[in-house]
Amino acid sequence: MMRIKTEAETLRSAISQVKQFCGSGKVLPILRSVKVEASGNSLTLSATDMDTWITLKVDGVEVEEEGVALFPSDELSRLLLHTDGQVEIEVPELGENEWGGRMTLRLDRSIYRLPIFNPNEYPDPADALSTLSTGAVELVVDGSEFASALRLVAPFADHPSSRFSSPVLKEIMLCCTNGVLEIVATDAYKLALVKLTSKEATGKGEIKVLVPAMKVSAIASLCEREPNLRLKLKDDNAVGFFGEGWSVVQTLKALTPYDYQKALPDFSTLTTTIELSNCKAVSDFLTKVMKQFRGKEKERAKVKVSCKPQEGIITLTALDSDDEEVAVKRLSAKVNGEGGEWLFRLNLLSDVVSAVQKFPVKVSLRKESEHRIPLMAIQVAEPLPFEFLGLLAAIPVSQV
Repeated sequence: MMRIKTEAETLRSAISQVKQFCGSGKVLPILRSVKVEASGNSLTLSATDMDTWITLKVDGVEVEEEGVALFPSDELSRLLLHTDGQVEIEVPELGENEWGGRMTLRLDRSIYRLPIFNPNEYPDPADALSTLSTGAVELVVDGSEFASALRLVAPFADHPSSRFSSPVLKEIMLCCTNGVLEIVATDAYKLALVKLTSKEATGKGEIKVLVPAMKVSAIASLCEREPNLRLKLKDDNAVGFFGEGWSVVQTLKALTPYDYQKALPDFSTLTTTIELSNCKAVSDFLTKVMKQFRGKEKERAKVKVSCKPQEGIITLTALDSDDEEVAVKRLSAKVNGEGGEWLFRLNLLSDVVSAVQKFPVKVSLRKESEHRIPLMAIQVAEPLPFEFLGLLAAIPVSQV
């Protein structure tokens, strides 16, 4: 029998962090549970979808009887959502041949009996941790900077619901070379690259690993609290994030990291530059225009960007699928170079601009030529704790 008492807020916060790594969709029901080990005055929670594994330690819990159990994450989260009182949980010890039973939850003068699985059937997170025990490159970085970098590049990855692209484009790639960590995301039309220098590094050579873009928000929220975040990267596409009282290990052996270096442009071919201090105004305009379209119309809508150096103004013209003008926005900007016109997909341009809307930016543009597609490169103008580069392919004239 496992018996614990704790505040609802303590358990609710821990479950909400861990359940983001539980299995979802068509998975074994047991993977929607959170494994809880009660010992001393703390709980150790773990969850997995068989690709990503999380372990989180929670202190300040009154453990009356120690034990191990599987908590149903969805049902427990819903019950804890609207209470801030004390929670009492009792879980019977299940025999080796028992598939499950029921746990007892007491809160707000109510008693709930929730179905549970046998913890002996749950995958052991130690198996995932063991993959990083040898042969891994280890880095120490500022967790807040790393979390900011992850959030900045995430919009450049392909959308998780996309059915027509390669699965690898729904991942964010971490590439470590001699203590410098590069974070890359792309959907084959746009690309973001961040370079972050580590505080400490062990191991040499180049290591590339993949992290699902859909897990970025959950990982970033854990990392941002860590002044010294430890990362371990290994060649067989395994990566671990280690903080105070928690760890996340990712293993994606079925996917192979890609070579993004070929996508980086020759900057001497970017002959027009725009210095834009009010990127938020552009983002608001594109968001407003996006709301005028539904479904496939959003993917077919376009934005024409035009500028003339002598005028100091850039013009954004939103076009529908029939190239009819929908809306126009003019902004003051410092324009250098040749000037001209470029055409972009509305939804892609909106993703790129929204990612950097908080910063003044320098936009470099390349015109179409026989051997090069038209292109936009975005760099943040104000100092950041890391280097950032965003790329977006324009629509070639031959496709208009």
